[in-house]
Amino acid sequence: MAIPKKDKDFSNPNNYRPISLLSTVGKLFERIILNFLIHHEDVNNLFINQQFGFRSKHSTTLQIIRIVETASIGFNHNQSTGMVLLDIQKAFDSVWLNGLVFKLIKLNFPPGLIKVIDSFLFNRTAQVDINQCLSDTFSIPAGVPQGSALSPFLFNIYINDLPKLKKGEIAAFADDLAIFCSIKSRNPNSFKKAIMHDLNILSKFYSDWKINLNMDKTEFIIFTT
Repeated sequence: MAIPKKDKDFSNPNNYRPISLLSTVGKLFERIILNFLIHHEDVNNLFINQQFGFRSKHSTTLQIIRIVETASIGFNHNQSTGMVLLDIQKAFDSVWLNGLVFKLIKLNFPPGLIKVIDSFLFNRTAQVDINQCLSDTFSIPAGVPQGSALSPFLFNIYINDLPKLKKGEIAAFADDLAIFCSIKSRNPNSFKKAIMHDLNILSKFYSDWKINLNMDKTEFIIFTT
């Protein structure tokens, strides 16, 4: 492995030389493949209704309106709405590749497309370049590539089979997810009892598919009059 000289200041961003990770031809090919994937999803209506991330005619604004509407209806019925905000740790980087391919097969994507995605995801390698000093090549065993046009769509596929909850509803935007429900109480402990079962269901799903939550970004909030 090439070792940078000790007199270089690597705290200075000017000493880092950016490298294009994807060629122009590669990006064009990805767009073509993405169009085929989107077409299959549109025809078969595969994505869950709660997912608003990286989808046409969906946005964060529309997802927020959905949550606000639920809270407003709750106010009219003398209810408060509690919400748990969850964030997946290193979401794109931690996707279990075999699990993703399994889900593509399960959703009946064309075999030819799955083979292309398989070759796109597996046996990827990388190098680190700091001030023209290259590290050894190392393999990337998991994750979808950052900056790729395909990655957001593939991530949505990976978490598309989120389990049904007992009490709460799901609001998802790619790797950001919230659970919310309305009850006739302002007591946080009452919400804890109402939503804990749902959190356990989600926790098992994340564990089964090798997904880790970022606990530092997990929050709980109550909307009440």
